[in-house]
Amino acid sequence: MRDDTRPEPYFWLCGCGATRSFPTEDGVFPSAWRHTHPTRLDRLRQWATRRLSTRRAH
Repeated sequence: MRDDTRPEPYFWLCGCGATRSFPTEDGVFPSAWRHTHPTRLDRLRQWATRRLSTRRAH
């Protein structure tokens, strides 16, 4: 998407509520693709982040 009223006019918005914005359109597609198709490493990072955050909360 493009919105000229924003400081970073190129962005994507996911149905889950996640959003990212960019100054140029170069990073929009790869970033959105990785959000919807995470690699094994991405999933491992997400798991580790969740695990560490729940450990700190207790």
